[in-house]
Order: sequence, then structure tokens, then C-alpha cells
Amino acid sequence: MGRYDTAVRCAQVRNLVEQHQYLKAMEEIEDLDFESIPSISDSYLFAAVFLKAEKMDMAKKLYYIVYNRTASRPALYRLLMLVIEMGDVEEARELYLTYEVVAGVTLDTYVLHYRLAKAEGAPRTKLIDILEHLKRDEYTEEWGFQLAKLYEMEGLREKCIQECDRIVCWFGTGKIVEKAKELKQRCMSPAWTKPLVDRIPEPEKVDPEE
Repeated sequence: MGRYDTAVRCAQVRNLVEQHQYLKAMEEIEDLDFESIPSISDSYLFAAVFLKAEKMDMAKKLYYIVYNRTASRPALYRLLMLVIEMGDVEEARELYLTYEVVAGVTLDTYVLHYRLAKAEGAPRTKLIDILEHLKRDEYTEEWGFQLAKLYEMEGLREKCIQECDRIVCWFGTGKIVEKAKELKQRCMSPAWTKPLVDRIPEPEKVDPEE
């Protein structure tokens, strides 16, 4: 298939995705030579279709192609997040070391470090340490609240309350702020005890409208 024919097929797939015909779109994508897809944005779109169908290996292949073609930080970030989600810890470690060199110390570096450590089964104290470093460099409500939850899970009641106060002070309103208020009230109750749940929850997502 020539470059023009591939471009035409990619346009057809985009139309199928716009019409929410994901199964048909996926069938068309699987017939393509991934290396010949001319547009990076199409490669990301097609990867998203595979992710929707939980075909992570196919999405991973597309992300690798994009990263090898562009050597860009966003491509490496998406690839690394997917590899972590897939549980390929050794591969994720190698990619993370590359990301540290490419990106330096950024919010995303801390986020990837946290997610990799969690995938490796690191203790909560290690996760807390990562988020405390993140907090000093760039404070965000979702990761501040995640830190507060980890404090409570470790039985660090006062630190949890202080973190909740910080979230309310910095961000004022919103879904996560309300959750922080609820967490603070729970910790301030005379009946409070250290949670027995060991499973670490996922970070709360910020409402885009906020």
C-alpha cells in the first residue's frame, strides 16, 4: 500500500471513529502498516481505539512507533504510562530512566515515579516520600489529596488533617476540596481509627470544568 492509499485509509478510519463505529475502525486499523501511518495524531487516535477495546499490546506498538519517530517527551510519557498499567515492571523501569534523562524533574516525572513505585509494590512510606517531594516542587490538589489519604492509611492523623487544610486553603472550592473537608472531619472524630484497608486508592481526578 502506497503512502497516498494509506493516507486515504487513515481518513476513512477517522470518519469511522467520529461516527463511533469503533469495531469497524479497529478492523481497518489492523490492516494498516503502522510504520507507514503518516500522521502522529492519527497514530495516537488509533492507539486510543485499541485502548478502548483493551488491546493494549497494539496500542503499545503504536506508541513505540511514535516515540521512535519523534523521540518526544509526550510520546514517551504515554508509552510509559501504558507499560506501567500493563504491569511490565522491568520494561517500565528502563523507560522511566530514559524519561528522567529526557524530561528532568517535572510534575510528570514525579507522577511516573509514583506510579512505577506503586506497580513495584513499594511500601506506602515510599509513596509518601515521592509525593512529599512533588508537593515541594509543584503542589496540585489531586496529588495533595492522594498524600492526605496515604497519611491516614499510615495512621498519621495530624499530617492528614494538615494536608486537608492545605488543600482547602490553596484551592478553595471543587470536588477534591469537598472530599478533603470530609476526610478532615473523619480524622477529627474522637472515634477515628487507622483504616484497615491496605489497597491504595487511585488519585482523584480533577473536574475539567473546575
